[in-house]
Amino acid sequence: MKELVFRAAKRLNVPTVLVTNQRLQPPPGNLLVTAIWVDGGADVADQHIAAHAEPGDLVVTQDIPLAAVLVPKQVAVLDPRGDEHTAEVHLEVVAHHVVEGVRVTLQLVATTPAYATPRLGGELTVTDVALELPTTDDLSPTFDE
Repeated sequence: MKELVFRAAKRLNVPTVLVTNQRLQPPPGNLLVTAIWVDGGADVADQHIAAHAEPGDLVVTQDIPLAAVLVPKQVAVLDPRGDEHTAEVHLEVVAHHVVEGVRVTLQLVATTPAYATPRLGGELTVTDVALELPTTDDLSPTFDE
C-alpha cells in the first residue's frame, strides 16, 4: 500500500506525510513524501494524525476508531482497499444540535434497490432546498390538565 501511495503522490504532485512510531524512510528521490516519527505506544500515531488532520485531508488507515474521529472533521478516510469510511447521523441528532442560521449539508443515499442509480447512468440536480427542522429552542413544555 505504501508504494502505491508513494507513486500517486509523485504522479499527482501531492504532498504526503507518513506518521509512524517505527523508523520508516520516505522513498529516495520523492521529495513530496515526508515522514513524522512519533513515540511508541498505543495509539500515539493515531493521536498525532487526529490532532493534525484538517478538513479536506485524505488519510489511509485500517483503524476504525481513528476513522471515527476523522470523518466528522471532514477528513476523507480510506481503508487500504480503497473503501471510504463514512458517518451516518440521524436527523433527530441534527435537529437537536442545529441552531438558526447554521448551514447543514445532507447527502442523499439510496438505501434500497428501488432507488438505486439506473444502469444507464442518471443525475439529480437540486438547485435550491429549504429544510426546516425543529430545534430545542422551539420546544416548550406542555402540561395536561
